[in-house]
Amino acid sequence: MKSYAYRAVHNETGAIQKGTISAIDENELSFFLKELNLAIIEVKPKAERPSSFLSKHFNNQPYDAELINLCTHMSDMLAANVSFEEAFSLCAKTMGEGPLRDVMHQISQNIRVGDHVSAAFARHSNHFNPVFLSILEAGEASGDLADAFKRLNQHLRWQSKVKAQVKRAVRYPLFLLC
Repeated sequence: MKSYAYRAVHNETGAIQKGTISAIDENELSFFLKELNLAIIEVKPKAERPSSFLSKHFNNQPYDAELINLCTHMSDMLAANVSFEEAFSLCAKTMGEGPLRDVMHQISQNIRVGDHVSAAFARHSNHFNPVFLSILEAGEASGDLADAFKRLNQHLRWQSKVKAQVKRAVRYPLFLLC
């Protein structure tokens, strides 16, 4: 999948929105944006930057907190017997603008088309780590997605805590090195 940077106008409000979205081609991109009630102004293929090991594993992703909130809300709603599609669409609608919001709408579309939940998330493996995808797949196989999202929430909180501790531990040696 390619990443595209887009600029679009909301059909109802007239507000201009910018963002990036992953799609197979520009036709799929326009389909996703139409589902979001957006009219395309400009689309450019986004160049992929090679990432180093450190930037890939220790970079603060801007949507870590949003992903934790998503897992919390999904766990709560699924435990309350709300259907997955309804819970997921509510979470996607309430999410702030950003890369995760676009990914969530694409995942929602893939699930509506008939993909399994884990397969829809796996299509965006650059946004979700392998542990996340494995826990989700195990939860889907066991039939308890509420518990899977609860465990994902715990895992993401732990991961965020470890990242912060590693950054604090490395800060002083890097200062000495400089």
